[in-house]
Amino acid sequence: MESKGILVDYKKLNKTDYENALREKVVEEAQDITVEKNREGFYKLAGLLEVAQILADAFRITTSEILDTRKKKRKKSVGFTKKHFTNFVEIENDIPAIKYYLEPFETKN
Repeated sequence: MESKGILVDYKKLNKTDYENALREKVVEEAQDITVEKNREGFYKLAGLLEVAQILADAFRITTSEILDTRKKKRKKSVGFTKKHFTNFVEIENDIPAIKYYLEPFETKN
């Protein structure tokens, strides 16, 4: 923009602020997609993917790691392909499958 004569006011962010700004941008782009209909959201979806890739780069996560994780998740779940929406689930503590559902919330060292 500056090369086109547009005045740009910006500041350099530290690592923490940069990562937080990227997280906020992911949310903003995702919210933008919700207001678009059909292919009109294509441009917004491209923005979401761009920010997600930059966020992954900031955390040194490779595209292949993301795709591998996606494949692993797909093996455990049908994902969104059946167009089902889960309102809620109930599971007893003694059912072995509970470990899978609690895993993302466990603290990892």
